[in-house]
Amino acid sequence: MNVLVLDSSGLAASVALVNEDKVLGEYFLNCKMTHSQTLMPLVDNLFKMINFDKKDIDIIAITNGPGSFTGLRIGMACVKGLAKALDKPVAQIPTLDAIAYNGLLSNKLIVPVMDARRDRVYYSIYSSDGSSVERFCDYGCLPIEDVLTQVGEISDDAVFFGDGVEVYREKIEEAGFEISPISSRLQRASCLGGLAIKAAKEGRLVKGDEAELIYLRKPQAEREREARIKELSFREMTKDDIEAMAEIEQKCFSSPWSPQMIEEDYNNKLSYHIICELEGEIIGYAGLWHVINEGHITNIAISPDHQGKGYGGRLMEEMINLANSKEMIGLTLEVRESNEKAIGLYEKYGFETEGVRKGYYEDTHENALIMWKKLLVEG
Repeated sequence: MNVLVLDSSGLAASVALVNEDKVLGEYFLNCKMTHSQTLMPLVDNLFKMINFDKKDIDIIAITNGPGSFTGLRIGMACVKGLAKALDKPVAQIPTLDAIAYNGLLSNKLIVPVMDARRDRVYYSIYSSDGSSVERFCDYGCLPIEDVLTQVGEISDDAVFFGDGVEVYREKIEEAGFEISPISSRLQRASCLGGLAIKAAKEGRLVKGDEAELIYLRKPQAEREREARIKELSFREMTKDDIEAMAEIEQKCFSSPWSPQMIEEDYNNKLSYHIICELEGEIIGYAGLWHVINEGHITNIAISPDHQGKGYGGRLMEEMINLANSKEMIGLTLEVRESNEKAIGLYEKYGFETEGVRKGYYEDTHENALIMWKKLLVEG
């Protein structure tokens, strides 16, 4: 049984060819080059160096997480492509299992820890009987102090593996635990080979397009975006907001509404306005006219300092919710033909172009696209 193994779950990249008797070949690189630069060239070089025919592969194996979000995705994309091209099944090996396999001959608790940033590690706890490793707990993501406490409650005798060792070496050693040798500290493709063969014998292989990644926490960019969104608040406009709204108009538009125009619109009984605040600061607003059973969005604006962070989308969601609460059957708006960013936002929320107003904008005589979104169906 020949297994092609790839690992890109951490900073290091490795590929190997193994069978049930031996490691046929392995490459391991722990340098600053990205996995997109190294992974497939390593596979190609490995085949060439040992004169191996790709057709003789029986299984393709991959670490499927946790680990580096970018690295995991690159590795999985490579494996899916290879599996489809060669029509071979895939063995998905959790990264922490692969690291724990380095401690197969240890008579101590085996604790793989991977740096998850923000003072946390991905971890699990294992023991070994010399032929296999057994996991004590679920895969987790916790501060290293909590992991050390949990390990200590099981045994005082443990050895730590993984890239988290270098980050938290001092704390691990202060807790009285052992650090693994550098030669067996990180996940390696050859270690995955044995686990992949075991998975095959136990019938745990999948098709390439069925392979999935394990995420114990969301990507940092997504976590930061969610944190920003949670800080937002929305409320109805008051007369005291006019000055702040006029300032945003000046920053966002070449033909901004004046404070007088905003006040007149505020006094219009058919108008609704939503203020967007970030930690008490007004950073955006949107206006809506309710005409018969339809809504016309007059303005939607986020201060330039806060654009590109998802706030405009949240403001649009609030406007749609308002329109639905008033039982409007649809929303319409005009947008400059050249404003691709705004058009993209509106299309994301279901607006479609229904027509064009020629020379609509007085300052540049630019055309305006008329966009429409269907809401409730008339009863």
